[in-house]
Order: sequence, then C-alpha cells, then structure tokens
Amino acid sequence: MTSQTATLPHTPKPRPRWALLAVVYGLAMFLLAQLTAGFLLVGMGVFLKNMSVSQASSWAQHSIAAQFGFVLVAELLTILGVYVYVHYAQRLHMRDIGLDKPHMRYLGWGLGGFAGYMLAYTLIAALIYN
Repeated sequence: MTSQTATLPHTPKPRPRWALLAVVYGLAMFLLAQLTAGFLLVGMGVFLKNMSVSQASSWAQHSIAAQFGFVLVAELLTILGVYVYVHYAQRLHMRDIGLDKPHMRYLGWGLGGFAGYMLAYTLIAALIYN
C-alpha cells in the first residue's frame, strides 16, 4: 500500500503545516488586500480625476463602478496571496488543495446552489413578511 501511494503523481508530501502561521498570514493577506484596494481606488480618484481626498472617498462610497473595482482588486489580491502561500510557502500545487480545471458539472453545482439559495430566500422572506 505504501509503494502505491508513493507513486501517485499528485500526492502531496507530508510536511508540517504551521497552522497558527497560516491563520495569521491569511488574516494579514485579507486585510492588506482590502487596504491596498482602498488606497488604489481613492488614489485613482485623487490623481486621475483631480478630486480632493474627501471627494474621492465619497465617490468610492457612492459609485457602483468604484465599488465593483474595489471588490475586483481586493479579491484578485486575495487570490494572488493564496496562490503565493500555497505555491511558495507550502510547495504545493493548486490542485493539491482542490482547485483543478473547470468542468461542466461545476456549472450545474453553481446553478443548483443558486436555485436552492433563491428558494430558501423566498420561503424565509414569505414567512417573515406575512
């Protein structure tokens, strides 16, 4: 049995996982991504649109495009941080943590989850408001 598991191509090598370090890294990465996205968004408003900091902050809070840009940049930085941690700190591949190529069944899972969410939301909203 041990000779078979050693020959599998994607079996990660057993390495110590510093759980506390991973949690601290995850929190720091998440906060840093949020702060970086916020500074980029406000900085973009200040420097590119010649706004004051208060005008740029107000624009960032009330503009749908600005909020979308903030979420997009923050999430991309978070994904990059996860990739860096998994690939460089733990010496693993993304498939070792369950990320592989997209399959059509994933679309079905997503649509099924969305349908279940909408059904639950509708039932709970009907119970609350009636």
